[in-house]
Amino acid sequence: MMEPLGENYDHASVEWAAKRLEKRKEQRKILFVISDGYPAIKGVHAKTLEKYLKETVIKIEKSKIEVYGIGVMTDAVKKFYKNNITIQETEEISTKILTLLSKTLREKSF
Repeated sequence: MMEPLGENYDHASVEWAAKRLEKRKEQRKILFVISDGYPAIKGVHAKTLEKYLKETVIKIEKSKIEVYGIGVMTDAVKKFYKNNITIQETEEISTKILTLLSKTLREKSF
């Protein structure tokens, strides 16, 4: 049986998604990031990974992409995403995400 790696290249994944959004023609771009905790890569210090993710999110926000962190059973997203929500019960995932999406689309972009 294969052991899970337990590695989360959060900054690289978020940056990859943002680059795909940047290529799109829509004027308003919104990125929802769903997270189950802190970034973790074997052999890389946690503070380094947290720094990378924070810097990546700031860079993306400056490019006029709206970024939202959605923490599932964790509030770690508060540390990285200015716009964030925490979902404590898995039964709430669809309702809370749809509510966030609806609220976001009603608001004027920056």
